[in-house]
Amino acid sequence: MIRFVDSLQLAYTKIRTRRIRLFIVLFVSSLLFTGLVAGSLIVSGALSSFRAFSDQGFTGRYLVSGTYADSRAYSSGPPSYDPAMIARAETLEKDLQARKKTEAKRLGIEYVTNEADRTVYDDGSGNKSLNTSTTIGEQVLQEFEQTNSYKLNLDRFKKQLPGAKKYYESKRISSNFGQSPVLNFIDNNKEQTDQQNKNFMPGMTQGIAGLSTDWTLMDSPLLEPFLLKDQTLTVGTDGSIPIVTSYSAAQELLKLPKLSVNATANDKKARLVEVREKIAGHAFSVCYRNSTSNTDLQDAVLQQADIKANQNKKDYQKPEYITAPNTAPCAAPVTQRDVRTAETKKLADKQREFDRIFGKPAPVAKILTFRIVGVSPDRGFPQGFSVNDILASILTSSLGVGWASPIDVAAQVPETSDIFKQTVSQQMYAPQTSYYAEYSDATQARTAFKEQGCTLLFPGAVLEPGQVSCARETRPFILQPFGSASLAIDEFQSGFRKVQLIVAGVVGIVAAVILMGMIGRIIADARKETAVFRALGASRLGIGQIYLVYTVYLAIFTAIIALLIGFALALWADSVWSADASIMMALLFNATDLTQKFYFYHFDLYDVGLIVAVIIIAAVVASLIPIASNVRRNPIKDMRED
Repeated sequence: MIRFVDSLQLAYTKIRTRRIRLFIVLFVSSLLFTGLVAGSLIVSGALSSFRAFSDQGFTGRYLVSGTYADSRAYSSGPPSYDPAMIARAETLEKDLQARKKTEAKRLGIEYVTNEADRTVYDDGSGNKSLNTSTTIGEQVLQEFEQTNSYKLNLDRFKKQLPGAKKYYESKRISSNFGQSPVLNFIDNNKEQTDQQNKNFMPGMTQGIAGLSTDWTLMDSPLLEPFLLKDQTLTVGTDGSIPIVTSYSAAQELLKLPKLSVNATANDKKARLVEVREKIAGHAFSVCYRNSTSNTDLQDAVLQQADIKANQNKKDYQKPEYITAPNTAPCAAPVTQRDVRTAETKKLADKQREFDRIFGKPAPVAKILTFRIVGVSPDRGFPQGFSVNDILASILTSSLGVGWASPIDVAAQVPETSDIFKQTVSQQMYAPQTSYYAEYSDATQARTAFKEQGCTLLFPGAVLEPGQVSCARETRPFILQPFGSASLAIDEFQSGFRKVQLIVAGVVGIVAAVILMGMIGRIIADARKETAVFRALGASRLGIGQIYLVYTVYLAIFTAIIALLIGFALALWADSVWSADASIMMALLFNATDLTQKFYFYHFDLYDVGLIVAVIIIAAVVASLIPIASNVRRNPIKDMRED
């Protein structure tokens, strides 16, 4: 009878023989698990580091944003095609045209109908639609909104998403191009009018050029995580408006040169420290111009460009009335030439009076002063596939806009009522107001998404099973995570264990198949030893026990080698990526402690135990068939054949 202690000693003796073959077996089998070990250590390290940063920015908070989205607004549904609204618009338009003709006749000017200002479109086949961008179209929509029982406001958002611990609101700057005010930067006492050509699409421009289309008013609790040291969200005694800006805009305001693509982690850290120290409290000015003032300025710019382009042409005649941009910032254009007749001037004055009567505002231009109180990471899509790009896209904690001020600024700075004015048509078709619900944990937030979310359907699209279409009467707000990837990271953490088990199982099966051949060969080469043990009276079970212990030894050594190589790979990854990633995380999460590191390795007992268990199980399973086959052989026959 072979005791278990004897099996341990005999198996250990076999381990020390044929070391070259043993090394090959151990090396090949360990390679199968090295990737699993390295991946587990790196992912575990990244998640552990993420949790270390999670008390900064929005990370660790579970915010859900909601923006109005009615699927019918993108198809042939109301309100644009509603017959009653179209009939109402036609009545109002007929009355307006009559009043304009009467007023034009009184003033003694010619009135010409502008087709672009028509409120009702007719495609020629009897199909009519409402032009919601006109004054009458806006009035009709306003009447619809006032009589509609499903008003689009914060209360309606709370009904769709009940149970949140807090609710917030934000308003984006008006994006009604051609009719919206502009904010031109003033640099070196000169108004930068060329910025208007750089920021056409809201949310698509980074840096200072995005202020006119990206400025957003938000409830203060959403801005507080991004405040710089000693800064507040109150309007200054000098009237300065507090504002949180993006990191790229902060560097641009400070006129810092871009860092080289080969900049080291220390260079990036030094730049981050410099930006934070210098930008806190930094003031800059812009010229606010309402739509009329901006039109006057652009007309002057275009007129000067036209004169310059044609100045050398012999047959070119200068306009009778020429204006030019004022050299003083935020001032009205100056008159360079006016050779109009008295009658022409009189007609121009009458036209201005006519425009004023029918709603055109007087030109307004005013210098506004802003004060940087915080910095938020730049939002947008990474341009590459580096580790930093991936981390920035997954782990960012951002306001989602380039510029943000507290929402109560609107009550203290009168100009903001025009800057953030939102028409009903914009609210329905290009909403600028968003609402936010904050939940205590990820489970509540996920439940809100699942039970109260909706899908925006475009023409031709169909709902998948379980989806609900966004509709004003039921679920008017399309939901999205806001501020950070907390929900996604929580989902990843819970799903990582499942994926880890699946991958470990697949690797274990592959390893078992490979090890079965290797262990089978080792056992086959030891048939003479097996026959001798049998001749000395050892039982089949005792001999199987020896080889089973031998297999466990192999599994333990395989696990040790896999852990060592995997840990070495994780340390290498950490040495390559950690420094840059730490700076990136400090920027993304607005971390105050710049010594905090982002590690790409973490020794998790669960992960290590799982991998070691898979290795041992795979080895034992792989050995069962060869051992069973070997111990059942005739020892006398094996002795003769050997």
